[in-house]
Amino acid sequence: MSIQVSLPALMAIDEMNHRLYISRFMPMGGMSTEAMEVHQINTETMTVLGTVNVGANSPHGIALSDDGGTLWVSSNQASHFFKIDTDRFGDSNYQPESFKIASGVPDNFEINDGIYEPLEIELSIDESQIFISCSDSEKNQVRVYSADTGDSLTIYSINEGMGMIPWHIAVVPDGSGLYITNRSMMSPRVSYINFSDGNVTQIESSEFDFPHGIGISSDGSKVFVSSSAMMTGGNSYLHIINTSINEVESSILLGEGLAATGLAVMQTTCENCD
Repeated sequence: MSIQVSLPALMAIDEMNHRLYISRFMPMGGMSTEAMEVHQINTETMTVLGTVNVGANSPHGIALSDDGGTLWVSSNQASHFFKIDTDRFGDSNYQPESFKIASGVPDNFEINDGIYEPLEIELSIDESQIFISCSDSEKNQVRVYSADTGDSLTIYSINEGMGMIPWHIAVVPDGSGLYITNRSMMSPRVSYINFSDGNVTQIESSEFDFPHGIGISSDGSKVFVSSSAMMTGGNSYLHIINTSINEVESSILLGEGLAATGLAVMQTTCENCD
């Protein structure tokens, strides 16, 4: 079964309640997408149950609470993020609670200010904090907010002055830090933020070519990164990072000029595995 929605991008799934949430694609080349809705889909019937119009263009980044009750989305064009009550999908009069990325951005989230360009949003393991990557090349930031109040807590500079573009995020399963891909033509890297001391470690590889998607194993020992190569026409890889030393231990060739973007890590268990 399949379903067609306009400009689909990232997804969050509520397996227990059979719900899938789909965000909107981000603009290319500075062009507005003029898409403001997030979709809620029944995964058993593949039908749209409802939408929420956040009122801001390109609600791209998406994260769902473990109980499926709260959905967080960030607008890539307006420097705002939104807290959605998932029971309100389909209510045309509902306006989700909004929060500004920083105090200096416009109060009006209908304005495409392009100041921070929030890309991905993730929840901390205990769901008390929200992590947002700011993909504006002059900011190079991952920002942390309170999930209770939306207040700004911490700002991590990924690599100031090097034109880094923070992209997708993977939170370490024990909550001790996070990994983030950086799309940069001159200095493509994966960064690791250690929450205990705030240090940012840069992971480099000669085969990185616009690192894009990222995922982490359930035990936190491996990080998986896709290189999209969509801007250079080079080789696309799946990179495997050993987190004990924060180095790339292997790179698997996926294809030449292949736009390998997002990825998902499937966790399996078995009783009699060697």
